[in-house]
Amino acid sequence: MFTYSMEIDTVDNSNFEVDVLVTSNDIDLIDSITFPVNNSLNFGATTGAIFYMNPKTRSNTQTNYQKVINESTGKEIDAEWTNMNWGNDGWIIDSDGYSALKIFARSKAVIKYQPLLTESASKGRTIELDFKVDNPTDASKNIIQIV
Repeated sequence: MFTYSMEIDTVDNSNFEVDVLVTSNDIDLIDSITFPVNNSLNFGATTGAIFYMNPKTRSNTQTNYQKVINESTGKEIDAEWTNMNWGNDGWIIDSDGYSALKIFARSKAVIKYQPLLTESASKGRTIELDFKVDNPTDASKNIIQIV
């Protein structure tokens, strides 16, 4: 039996089920599989995640606001910020009431963390990011890049 703890952001954080059907050329390859989605864990990191950034613990008024905190280890990670004003961007509460790292167009954050620098194929890596993109205007620009 396969199990995987999964959460999906919803308006009311209610639990629900996802039905998955695998097809090829309109032919069902398997019977439908139902996965329960448990949203009671407040989007915690998957066990063993090597990196977990949680904007719920951050604000622009913290003394280390220009650092990224890896919640999996508690370590501060250097970041290079471009065109940030730390007033209406940065660690904010968005219009939906969610804590977020808000980065406007032509601004950039380079987090000095390289999770794939060492061999990861045999061990695997879990990296969790919640993100939302509003009104993209240039499809040639990276939104997230992991090197």
